[in-house]
Amino acid sequence: MKYCMKCGAELPDEARFCAECGAQQERRPARRTEPPAERHEEPQAIHREEPQDIRHEEPQAVHREGPQAAPGRSHARQAVEEAVASWKTEVQPQLAKAGRSLPALSLSLPQKLGAFGAVVVVFAAFQPIVTLMNMMVLTIDDLSKSSQAFLALLGALAGVAAWLRRMEFLTLIGTSLLLPFLIALLRYQARIAEMSKHALGRFAASATQLDWGVYLLALGIVLLIVAGVLAKLAEEERAATPGAFFGAWWRTLTSSVTLGATSLPGWVLPVGVLVVFFVLFSTSSPSAALMNHLK
Repeated sequence: MKYCMKCGAELPDEARFCAECGAQQERRPARRTEPPAERHEEPQAIHREEPQDIRHEEPQAVHREGPQAAPGRSHARQAVEEAVASWKTEVQPQLAKAGRSLPALSLSLPQKLGAFGAVVVVFAAFQPIVTLMNMMVLTIDDLSKSSQAFLALLGALAGVAAWLRRMEFLTLIGTSLLLPFLIALLRYQARIAEMSKHALGRFAASATQLDWGVYLLALGIVLLIVAGVLAKLAEEERAATPGAFFGAWWRTLTSSVTLGATSLPGWVLPVGVLVVFFVLFSTSSPSAALMNHLK
């Protein structure tokens, strides 16, 4: 249905003229009801947000101030810190430098023998050497205090020589002690023989005997000589036969040794020590020492 454009009467859809007023009607095309066009919407890309970089910040340490220390304690702590810093920066480098200049602590067999012999010599210098009737004992100190001190000094020097690997000095010091030791034994036997000529002296001689300090001193002297000669044989790569042993000992005595800036023949040291002991013992009297004990 439609309506007249002029009078508004109701007309059929196909009418070209109005039945009431006769006005011509415009022909209107029929409306086509088309289905609504489908909208093909493209799927929108889903935007996914990248996870943000979460920074895990470490919790900051909360500095809690404790009770303030007393002024005296703070000064003491500062002094300790300064001492530790001084130790690290000054003392430790000096000790390290000194340690590099010292010989290694690993000792060879001749060094061990020499060091042990030196200790035995020093120890024997203070031990009894003669016992009379199992009642009185005589030491080197009773005969000559200076001789006792000189003997202990030679033993200490032998120990230093073993530590510094100057093994030739062990042979020389041992030989230096061997000569006065043998001479003292000969003098002792001569006195005993002289005392045995009389009846009373024979009784005193039978009651007089050498004490263990003499044997201990002999052991130390032998160890010093053996240690020096073994080191000489090891240096020359020779076997330790009796002939080679005596040859190495003789070569040490006749060769030159360096002491500081001075070079001297090896036999000078034994001769010098023998002279010193002769001077020291010449001022002592075994008879006077015995009388002092009897008093």
